[in-house]
Amino acid sequence: MAVTFKPRIERRPRAGAGSAFAGDAIPPAADLANSGEVDYMMFDRLGEQTMTLATLRKMKNPAQGYDHHTGRVLKAMGGFLEKGGVVVGSFGQANVPGALIEAVDTARAAGLTGLRIGAMHGGDVLDHLKAQNVYLPETGCTINELGDRLICAHAYLGAEGFIDLLDQGCGFVLGGRISDPSMAVAITHDALGWDGLTPQRAALGTLVGHMLQGSTGISGGGFADPPYRVVPGLDRLGFPYVIFGDDYVQVTKLPSAGGMVTAETVKCRVGYEIHDPRSYLTPDVDMDMSMISLTVPDKDLVELRGMTGKPRPEKLRALVGVRKGFKAVSEGSVGGWGCIERAKLIEDIVRERIKPLGDDIIDWKFEIYGITTMYGNASNAPSDLNELRYRAVARCATKYAAREFCNEVGMVYFDRPAGVAGPKSYIVDAFNVIGVPVDRDAVTIETEVVTV
Repeated sequence: MAVTFKPRIERRPRAGAGSAFAGDAIPPAADLANSGEVDYMMFDRLGEQTMTLATLRKMKNPAQGYDHHTGRVLKAMGGFLEKGGVVVGSFGQANVPGALIEAVDTARAAGLTGLRIGAMHGGDVLDHLKAQNVYLPETGCTINELGDRLICAHAYLGAEGFIDLLDQGCGFVLGGRISDPSMAVAITHDALGWDGLTPQRAALGTLVGHMLQGSTGISGGGFADPPYRVVPGLDRLGFPYVIFGDDYVQVTKLPSAGGMVTAETVKCRVGYEIHDPRSYLTPDVDMDMSMISLTVPDKDLVELRGMTGKPRPEKLRALVGVRKGFKAVSEGSVGGWGCIERAKLIEDIVRERIKPLGDDIIDWKFEIYGITTMYGNASNAPSDLNELRYRAVARCATKYAAREFCNEVGMVYFDRPAGVAGPKSYIVDAFNVIGVPVDRDAVTIETEVVTV
């Protein structure tokens, strides 16, 4: 079916949350898109570690490194796109060209003739940082001294590229490491028909993005704590959407969706990951959130006002991915009375058995789920406990050491204390992400449009 372009609607424009991370559920986003209540859908497909993980995938296979759900999302949004809806998202991750190919192929297979798909390229600043040989305090050395431990470096990008693509009439827009709220700045710019960005306009769009990137965090996700905080319909929790005002934003959800949108759930989201509410820095603006006020005009409807925009930061922020060896995890269960004492015995045995690995075991710990994993210690365990699950985890300098660590922990299943069952082990790459400032003129942005 051909894509149609509807005229600008008379009611206030609306934008829905499509996801908060790459693995977020697609059905709630499809429900929202197909409801007729929204005109835009925003998909946040990145976390701080995602770009490094995506780069590692691309190193193994140059055709990979983008969000492998890109095609599934576009297909689920097919009906919405046919009616002139607009989808934006950070689907490109570390391989924007790969995501563009996937999107175009999926759109053609779905018969979305006429759909304009836009891609924003740019943001890789690895060569720039290496040329400057920047010092990374967290590592105690310069970036060039890292050698093959260095994985990638990507700058957080602002709204300019997405604004350009929306101005060109694109219905599906994708990019890589665009800042999460910057996607919403571009949406707000398009929805309200702005002719450019001012700090105050960018602040409104940033607030919209801060709401949308939270996904179910606004509609009750992570909020339930019965009997003190009860959230209805958690088994069918819906994604929120926003209604644009000229100097305010309203947050709500579909009446049929589970969850709730209240002043309390929205307050939790307003403060989420905000270190200084007077200075929330993004590529587009320095936003003061300290005077935001909330009102509740109706059930499941919260209005926010009072954000203030100041000129954007002089520099951008980039994340540098650095290898830290390998993470080895091995776990199992212990059953029967005295399981705590036998778990402690396992810890003592493992401690002795891994000594020959020496400095190749950089760090390790032994945990008992529900007892020592987060807050407590084994002395606080219930006296009548008759089953538990333990986990031994190590950061290793070599993959050989990681394998040997898992082997030693796994051996308790066969020839160590009684009552051990359910062994499981795995090894993953260990890495760190380090934030560094980067000059804006070091980042080149290019846009590309393909018409299906």
